[in-house]
Amino acid sequence: MAYELREMIDVVREVEAARVIPHMVPILLDILRSGEASYNKDALEFQFRRCLLEIIHRLPANEGVKPQAGSLLSGMFYLLRNDNEENGIVCCKIISDVVRYYRNLTDDAVKEFLAMYSDLLNNVQSVVDETLSEDSAVVEPNVAFPAHRGFKVLGELAMTTVSIASIYRQMVIPAIHELLPLNVAVMCIEAPVQHKAKTEYEATGGHWAGMAPGFKNPSIYVDFTAMQVKLFSCIAFLHRGSGTEPFGEDGETFAVTCVRLLQDCPPAAISSRRVRILWPLLNYFDGCPQDLMVVFRHILNTPYRKAILPYIDKLFDDRVLWGTGLGCRESIR
Repeated sequence: MAYELREMIDVVREVEAARVIPHMVPILLDILRSGEASYNKDALEFQFRRCLLEIIHRLPANEGVKPQAGSLLSGMFYLLRNDNEENGIVCCKIISDVVRYYRNLTDDAVKEFLAMYSDLLNNVQSVVDETLSEDSAVVEPNVAFPAHRGFKVLGELAMTTVSIASIYRQMVIPAIHELLPLNVAVMCIEAPVQHKAKTEYEATGGHWAGMAPGFKNPSIYVDFTAMQVKLFSCIAFLHRGSGTEPFGEDGETFAVTCVRLLQDCPPAAISSRRVRILWPLLNYFDGCPQDLMVVFRHILNTPYRKAILPYIDKLFDDRVLWGTGLGCRESIR
């Protein structure tokens, strides 16, 4: 029944939606709140709860849904704290849609959102140590992380933060700027296995590129790297909205971290790589095309060039610039 409703919601007429949705949304939220979260991806309850969230995500953006916007936000905040990572990703997308379409964000909602965002940032280091160290246990692939500990959720929250800040700039930007040091600290975290392998390799005079072979949970490392790339974009946007010099006192940190992300991208991470990593920097230079070499040229023309110059040999290494995966190299070239 839930799957049928999910497929029907895309073709419902506006008149019918205005009549049904005000009654349907509270029931869906009540089921999700009262039900117990499932972390086993093969469990029926896991699929059922995911289906209910997808129904909410597919709701048409019309006046019939607008009165439920506040309930939707509070419901998604609750699930982000109490459900699994896969559902948490959908919750983030629902929050972005509600904020964008109905623009009814309150001060209390902003505080709750930022508190939750701060909690996820504070959890990153412990999750990295737990899953990406040499002595980490292997995480079962069919077991989902809690949303408040998931790298994919944090990446989506970073993008949601950008959406909220772009709409409610005056209300949100000052509060978010208090979290910038924490954002930067998380962006600088390195996986212990990756850091050790890279340090040992570069001690021999080579230039490291790609993912270390010693990870027991390689898929989690891929999620971790993708999260840091999204966080990079988020921080760049927030610095742009501050009205001060781009990146402020974090400029050199950004430049060095950019080089590290280029080195640490997994071989198959085409979407997270290259221009997407450096695209936020393009917003600060008029007329810059979406080209990596041009990006580096402009970075070298900023006050942060001193931070990048020690790594210039790495940037001229094809394996660092284009990646180590065949698909990535061909796509970027």
